[in-house]
Amino acid sequence: MRKSILIADSGATKTDWILLSEGEKLHFKTRGLNPQIQQMDEMKDILADLKLLCGQIFLDEVHFYGAGCSREENCKRLQDALESVVQAGHYYIRHDLLAAAHALFGDQPGIACILGTGSNSGVFDGKKIAANIPALGYILGDEGSGAYLGKLLLRDYLYGKVDKQLQVKLAEEFELSASAILNKVYREKGANVFLASLGGFVSMNRQYPYCTGLLMQSFTAFFEHHIDPYPESKIMEVGFVGSVAFHNQEMLKELSFEKMIKPGAFISSPIENLLAYHLIR
Repeated sequence: MRKSILIADSGATKTDWILLSEGEKLHFKTRGLNPQIQQMDEMKDILADLKLLCGQIFLDEVHFYGAGCSREENCKRLQDALESVVQAGHYYIRHDLLAAAHALFGDQPGIACILGTGSNSGVFDGKKIAANIPALGYILGDEGSGAYLGKLLLRDYLYGKVDKQLQVKLAEEFELSASAILNKVYREKGANVFLASLGGFVSMNRQYPYCTGLLMQSFTAFFEHHIDPYPESKIMEVGFVGSVAFHNQEMLKELSFEKMIKPGAFISSPIENLLAYHLIR
């Protein structure tokens, strides 16, 4: 008998969903869900489309992987939100770092890294995340992420250190007056998402030495703080999930080889791998 299953991989910017029911597969996206920072009403509002898509289907399993789901009380709040819109026999709420590990390694050990809007890493022993350096968020940490790249770019832009040619390109794509920048970063919601959009600009303009330098600075900081401290990094594969890692994998491979680290897979989005992982269990 085929499983009816719903899988979600949620980050700061978006949630990727796959619904498999009666042999039919539906892939869709919603805004990101994070029970650490969102109230119940906001989560239910984001999940409204989910109710329309599968509210009448009884699912065998719901697997939700997301940022903010490392604490039991947060997992309970998110499960309550899901139960209000989806009927299922079992709900499993886990941290997004475990999604990266399952997508990259299945049940084999390895070091899983996330480089997307934010960043994180952990040593996966084949069953659980056995070691994890704290992810400090975009204000104190997130080295290597889109938000970190955006922060470096904006700082240089405001200090007048960005190449003239790039300044023109930035002005064409973004509203970057000093007052607009400070308002978006310090007053408006979603500052990390705004910063990550600028990080995407850096990745898309790798042909400029300035952007290459920012990428190398950012990734070097990620290795220094989130990979090098693990003794296992010298014996385990190090895999990467997230758009920033996927689009800059050659640079990350180069850094890995310099540090005598074995790079594993690079996956833009783990959702299809997660579906395959759960269907055989």
